[in-house]
Formats: sequence, structure tokens, C-alpha cells
Amino acid sequence: MIKNPIKEYNNIADWSLTLVNKKFLLRTLVSNISRFLNKNNHPVKVKLIKDKSLDPGDFTIGGEYDPELDELGQKPLRMFFIINHSRLIHFTITKEKAEALAFHLFETLVHEYTHLRQYRSRKYKTLHHIYKSNTTNHRKLEEMLYLSHPDEIDAYSNNIAARLYINQVILNITKDKDHLDLTTYYKVFGKSSPVVQELKKQINSKLTLLKEKYNGKNKRNVRRPQLGNG
Repeated sequence: MIKNPIKEYNNIADWSLTLVNKKFLLRTLVSNISRFLNKNNHPVKVKLIKDKSLDPGDFTIGGEYDPELDELGQKPLRMFFIINHSRLIHFTITKEKAEALAFHLFETLVHEYTHLRQYRSRKYKTLHHIYKSNTTNHRKLEEMLYLSHPDEIDAYSNNIAARLYINQVILNITKDKDHLDLTTYYKVFGKSSPVVQELKKQINSKLTLLKEKYNGKNKRNVRRPQLGNG
């Protein structure tokens, strides 16, 4: 579980620092990510996925929580290292890629641990949800159903608030553009929809709680990780 987002982010960012200017085959990089996460007590398996819809060399990280595995005492978290790059050509970790990797890992952990907490708190029962919409587009309706689910609003608001907090407090970025997940909500529902308003309400509430909890006594521990040249 993530008990202290400052410590968790700094730990991940410090580790990503060690990768700068190094070259990896993708399978080796994914193995390194998996070892790092498990060494730090995150019960996760990491899988490599190639996605040609991304720009060449671009990557992202997806995540998944499996309540059935959790209930059985097995590793319940899955991460997907999604990239458009040949498996046979070495991938160089630059400073920018290391920073992106740290953020992707941090946010995915925050999001999926939220789901873990949700299911454990209700003894692994699924929370059923229905979203009413006038759309006749089945694919869009599925997306609206997924994003409007209370579990997802809780999880997305957590990872968005955590990133805003890291940007504002650690990296001193006060004019960050809209978060990609928030932009997705805008695209699907529109900025004035009740779903988006609830998401933003939870983001603001959780961001305030993070600042109240960590800006005082732990402020001495806040720092900006110094990544190497790349």
C-alpha cells in the first residue's frame, strides 16, 4: 500500500535515475521494473505489450487489479508496459523517459491500490453500477459506464490528485496542463457533466488532504530528484 506519496514517488524517481543513459532490450527493462516493484513490496506482475498506435519510442503503463487473486492470497496487481519499439533493438533511457517512467509507475500504483482498498473494504464484493445515457453508440456507452463508476471516480481522482501534488510540491510546477485522465473525462462526458464535476470535487478534496497531511511536518523530506543527463 502507498502510505506516504512523497516517499513512494521519491523512491521510484531515485530508481529511475539509475537507468538514465542505459540501454535495454524491452524484455530486460520489464524484468527490471518487476524486480524493483516486488523488492519494494508491491505484489505486481509486469507484462510487455507492443502498441503501434503510439508514436515510435513512446510508452505508457496500464494497470489492473484482480480481486479474485487478492482473495486467494496471490499477487493481485498487473502492470502493462505498453510501447512502440522493436523487441530486438535496445531502448535507451533518457532523462525525459526516466521522469515519465517514474510518473507512470507512481500513478498506476496509486490507482490500482485504490481498487485494492475498495474491494478489501467490502469483502471483495463487486459494486454494481448503471449509467443512463441517450447515446446509441455502444462503445461510447461502455466507456461512460466504466468512467462513471464510483470505484473509477475514486481511483482516478486519487491518481490525478497525487500527480498534481507531486508537481506542485516536489517539482514546483504550478501551471501544469490538464491531466490526460481528466482530459479523457472531458472528451467522454463534457466539462459541465455531473460525472466530471464529481471527479473534480474529489480531486480537489484529496489534493487538499495531501497538502494538509504532508506540507507541514514532512516538508523537510520534500525534494526534487536530480536525474542525470540524457
